[in-house]
Amino acid sequence: MVSYLVAAAAVLDVPSKQRLLQAPDTATRLREELTLLRAETAVLRHLPSLPVVDLTQTPTYPN
Repeated sequence: MVSYLVAAAAVLDVPSKQRLLQAPDTATRLREELTLLRAETAVLRHLPSLPVVDLTQTPTYPN
């Protein structure tokens, strides 16, 4: 069940998501999801972190 939730929640293109959902068994699906998550983690490690802009300190305008 968890493997379906991970597949459904993952931000993937449709063919990748469909491949996960069509995996023959839970173990295969979880292995494929782990591979995708590790690849995403590797990408995120190379991105610089930026501070969050504090939007509450600047005036807002309706336009």
